[in-house]
Parts: sequence; structure tokens; C-alpha cells
Amino acid sequence: MRLGEFILANVEPILAEWEVFARSIWPGPAADPATLRDDAEEILRATARDMESDQTAAQQSEKSRGAGDEGEASGQVDRASQTHGAGRVGSGFDLWEVVAEYRALRASVLRLWRESGPSPDLRDLDDVTRFNESMDQSLTESVRSYTEQVKRDREALLADERASRREAEDANRAKDMFLAILSHELRTPLNAIVGWTSILEAEDCNNEDLAEGLAVIKRHTQAQKQLIEDILDVSRIVSGKLRLDVHPIELANVIKLGVDVVRASASARNITLDLQLDPSASRSSGDATRIQQIVWNLVSNAVKFTPKGGRVGVTLGRDQSSTQIEVTDNGEGISKELLPFVFDRFRQADSSARRKFGGLGLGLSIVKHLAEAHGGSVQVRGEGEGRGSTFTVRLPIQAIRIDEGDEKPETRDNPGRGESQAPLGEPDGGDKSPSAPHYLPVRLDGLHVLVVDDEADARRVLVKVLESAGAIVQAAASAAEAMQMLSQARPQVLVSDLGMPGEDGFDLIRRVRGSGWDAKALPAIALTAFAQK
Repeated sequence: MRLGEFILANVEPILAEWEVFARSIWPGPAADPATLRDDAEEILRATARDMESDQTAAQQSEKSRGAGDEGEASGQVDRASQTHGAGRVGSGFDLWEVVAEYRALRASVLRLWRESGPSPDLRDLDDVTRFNESMDQSLTESVRSYTEQVKRDREALLADERASRREAEDANRAKDMFLAILSHELRTPLNAIVGWTSILEAEDCNNEDLAEGLAVIKRHTQAQKQLIEDILDVSRIVSGKLRLDVHPIELANVIKLGVDVVRASASARNITLDLQLDPSASRSSGDATRIQQIVWNLVSNAVKFTPKGGRVGVTLGRDQSSTQIEVTDNGEGISKELLPFVFDRFRQADSSARRKFGGLGLGLSIVKHLAEAHGGSVQVRGEGEGRGSTFTVRLPIQAIRIDEGDEKPETRDNPGRGESQAPLGEPDGGDKSPSAPHYLPVRLDGLHVLVVDDEADARRVLVKVLESAGAIVQAAASAAEAMQMLSQARPQVLVSDLGMPGEDGFDLIRRVRGSGWDAKALPAIALTAFAQK
């Protein structure tokens, strides 16, 4: 039997012997031995067919060095070898292992053929020569394919590294720009507050100045508070600590409250607010305060970027299995370059010192996360600059109908959590501060309270607020001072700041509980401005 015929007739025995060696150099459990066996079988069959092809010794010799014309059978050898070589890179092989497995495959073929006792033939020498040259051709192509794949992988890694570096540089620039904008946005209301404080302290300050100054200070304090709330919201989102308080709600009422906060701003600029709310789409379930935050973010942005005399439309309806809230304006629009990035944090159309509109570039990012937290989505579409824009929020429709009797009474009249709801605050860059939430008056007559805060002004505010509600208040500036006062004061409630120098609020409560004051004997309330606490 000729060598080529022997190979085709004994592929399985050859591979069985060769596989023992191949597995010994296999790089690890992550690789698949079946892939190696399949590649080797294809190479063996292609080599045997190539040996039977009509070609001269010179042609075969050239191809063994990776040169010469390629016939059909020779092309099959090349293709099988290229696949094998490139695949070894992904499997974790080193180049020496590719060479070693070829040597083992060649040795297995020739040993088994010799042991089969072939009849001596003058053509055997030519067959062995052609087999070796065909295997050399296959090895050459495998090594070439291997090295080319390594080069491609290296170039891909370099491209990824360059892209990562560019992203890191862009992130650093965005961070620097954000810090510059944040500094400006925080300093602007502070300058107004400090300036009016100085005016009010002057001897010639009259009642008119007093009223105007207090109004300015209140407005800018609320604006600054909202900037900080936006930053804290982003911190909660990034850290995964944003929580929703889901109740049955009437979306129409939630949307109206969200729009009301910017109605005065729109009226001052003669912008029409057009609400079209489908009552059949109003019943839903969600966090009313957060959905309200979505609405006033979108409506405020629409008002901010709509010229005087423009129009902003707000619609509520149903779209298949979703409730749809749509905010449309005929304002400045969004450029096609910016459109894919409008929901990115800190992304603004103009962040230069000449920009016309303030804000931190956080509002739309918060909208996106709040919508997704409800299981919904938000999208934007626009035809370019000067042609307005449309933001569409889709929220899933509740699968189970809630009967009137199942709802809490307050959720039918109010979309919030059982208290009269006012908007949380003005969205990013708004020019009107929202009204504060209205709470039912609470009396603490005769309640003994111990307040602990290292900041004198904050401590004084707490004392005044609690005393105005009728509480009997004593104050300490540190954990150590609080422990000294504890036995004499005999408080009924402990109110402590968490962030204090030396011993913080956590240390204090551990000492209090360790001294025998359990939670029933002395309830404790923690206060903090740290978002991560």
C-alpha cells in the first residue's frame, strides 16, 4: 500500500497514537483537545491528497518552503494549516509546541506505516520525500499563520491600549472640566449669599433691603442645595445605593407636580406649557418622588433651551405594553454629534466660559438611571440644532390591577408617600428654586434631647429647630463631652452627627450602648452629609 493510501485508510489509529503526545504538551484545561484532533485530521487528509497530485519534485520542494504555485490539493493543505496555526494562538500554545506536534505527527505516520509491513517499492522513497515536503509545507503555513495571528493580536492589544488611554485622558479632562464648572456653580450662589449678608449687616439696611436680601439668600441656598442633591444622586447611582419606594400612584398627578415647579419660569419667558394626560394611562406603580424628579428634569431642560414665546409639550399615554411620558419642545435642539451622548454624566453642549446655560451636566444622566431603575427607558430624538427635541420615557405597565380598596387613601389623593408632596428641587441649571416640601407640624413638648455636633453653627440650628417644636435640648460638641453630660442630662433621645474628629458618631453610639443605654432606653438618630455612610 502506498503511503498516501495508508494515511487515508488509517487516520484514526495515527491520531490515537499522536494524541497521547499532543495532550502532554497541551497548555491547560481551558483548551479543547478535540479542536487539536480535528485540525490534525484535516491536515493529514489534505496532505495525503496532495501527495497523490500531479506535481514535480521541484514544485513540491518550493511549496515546502512556502513558495511556488498552489494547486487545489496544496491549497487544502495551506488552508487547514493556517486554521490550525492561528487557532493555537487563541488556545495558549507557544510556537515551539506547534513545531513539536508536527514532528510527533510525522513520526506517528512513518512508524505505523513501517510497522504495517508495506511491500518494498521503488516509489516509496519518492512517497516519503513528498510526505515530508508536504508536512514541511503545512508546518510553514502553520508557523506563518501563527506569527501573523500573534501580530494581529498584538496590534489589537495596542489599539485597545491606545483607546483606553484616550478614554482615560478624556475622563481626566471631563473631571477637570467638571471640577471647574462645579466650582463656578457653587461659588455663584455663595457670592450672592455672602454679598447680601454684608448688605444686611450694614447700619443703613432698611426693611426693603431686608426682604430682598432674605429672598435672594433663600433662592440661592435652595439652588446650591439642589446642585449638591444632584451630585449625591449620582454618587448613590454609581455606588448602587439608590433605592426606590414603590407605591401605587396616579401618574397624571405626579406629572402635574413635576411641571408646576417650572411653571413660573416658563411664564416669565412667555413659554406655553401644554399638558395632554390620558387618564387611562395614569394608574401605575412606582416611586412618585423619583418619577416627579424625572419629569421636572426634562421639563426644566426643555424650558431652559426654548426661546421666549416657545412651546413645551408634555403628554402621557400608552404605547403597547408601556406607559409613555413625552416631553417635546421647539427650542434650540441637539446637534447630531451630541445626540448619542446626551445621557452621559457631565456631558454638555457647551462647557466653555462663554456658555449661556448653567448646570453640572448631571440632570439627564439622573433621568436615565431613574427610568431604568423603574424597569423602563428614556430616549431622545431630534432633527438637529434649532429644530427642537423630544424626550420619551417608557415605564412598564403593572401586570396586576390594583383595586381601589387595595390602595392606601393617601396614594389616591397624593402620588407620594402619604404626605403632601412638593417637588424635590429644580433640575440641573434651573433658574427657579422649588418650594420646600410641606410637612404636618410636629410637637415635641417636654421631650429631653441631647444633640451632639462638632460644628457650632449646625449644632445651633439643631437646637433652635428642636426647641421651636417644644423639646428641652442640651448640646455637646464632641463624643467625650456627650458622655460626660449623659448621666446628668438623662435625655430621652440622642441626636448625633456621624462625621466628627477624634471619636465619630459610630464611636459615640458604641460607647453609649456599652454603658447600658440600650435602644429602648435611649433611641438614637444619626445625621450625616457623607453620601457613603
